Formats: sequence, structure tokens, C-alpha cells
Amino acid sequence: MSRLASFAFEQETRAAEDPVAFLLRVGWVEEGASGVRLTELGRAVLAHADRPVVADAADGPLTVTIDPEDPLAYARLFDLLSSHGDGLLVDRYLKLDGLADLIEISAVNRVLTSDEDSRNRLSLFRRAVGASASRIELRVAPAAQLHDRFFIPDDGPIYVLGSSLNSIAARPGVVTPIVDTAASNAVRAAYSNLWSRSRQLPASPTPELEA
Repeated sequence: MSRLASFAFEQETRAAEDPVAFLLRVGWVEEGASGVRLTELGRAVLAHADRPVVADAADGPLTVTIDPEDPLAYARLFDLLSSHGDGLLVDRYLKLDGLADLIEISAVNRVLTSDEDSRNRLSLFRRAVGASASRIELRVAPAAQLHDRFFIPDDGPIYVLGSSLNSIAARPGVVTPIVDTAASNAVRAAYSNLWSRSRQLPASPTPELEA
């Protein structure tokens, strides 16, 4: 047998890696006093594998099920927001943490929220946008004019968010597309009109540090 054939034979007949050794190597389990146990990464992978099935029409938009026990639920929501490109997020109760995440990990470029300013909420928003390289335009409208929460991409289906971005991953819920064309067009037109009448919240310039 040639050296090349011998090498190929050895590769083909080499024993497969033990499953436990594999799980240890990739960091999904760790050794414990009485055997092995799941790591945080392992629990996250298992939860992701056991998550509720996402309803998917063959060529239609997705309905995303939010499970608060799923550590990847929040990331999955932002994956959905980013997958449609530029768009408008409508969220009356948006807080600073939610805005910061939108700036960092989504393609949302317009945000419409309420003009309520408890705890200097709007000043913090202006500072957050000003301190980033984000192209997000932030506008506010009277709270009474903002009821449901929507993601309205420039192209593609409109989504209804089951709760505010602040708590959407903290309770069971869904992010549901509006599949009816007439209803979708009505929502898009209504919020386009509201956006044009809302007040822009300019970003606060970042103070320059003295040399």
C-alpha cells in the first residue's frame, strides 16, 4: 500500500470523537463533581433548539414568537428588525436602553416615541444619538396619538410588536406581520402623516474635550 493510500485509510478509519469530549471542547458542558453539567452557553444553545417553531408562510413574512425563557429572544427580535433595512419604529414607552440597542444593532433609521419627559428621558435620548455615529432620526408626538407599537420598514411587511421594546423579551408574546394589504397601507399612511407632523428631537452635540 502506498504512503498516500495508507494515510487516507488511517483518516477514514480513525475513531469518531467521543460526544462528551466534543461537548467539552466546544464549551457546551463542563466537568463537575459528579460528571458533566451544562454551561451558560450550553443552556442557551439548548433553549434555542427547543424554542417554539416560528410560523412561516412559504413566501410570506414571519411571525416571531417571543419566549421569555429563551436567552436569544431579544437578539432574534433585532435580527428581524435588521433584516428589512431602513424603517420606522413606533414605541410610545421606549426607554434609553432600547434606544441604545437600536443605535447599535438594528437598521432602524427613524424612531417615533411619546413626548413624555419623565426623568429627563428626552434629554438622555438626545445625548445618546449625539454621542453615536447613528443616522437615527428621533421624533416625538403626544402620547395620546401613539397606541400600538409598530415596525414599519420602507419596503416589506409592517409588524405589530406585542409590547414595548423595553419589555418585549420579558413576557410571552409575538411580533406579527400585517398581511392584509389594505390594513397595511392604512397603517403606513397614518404613521407617515403622524411622522410629518411630529416634532424632531435634535441630537445633543458631544462636548469637545480640551487638549
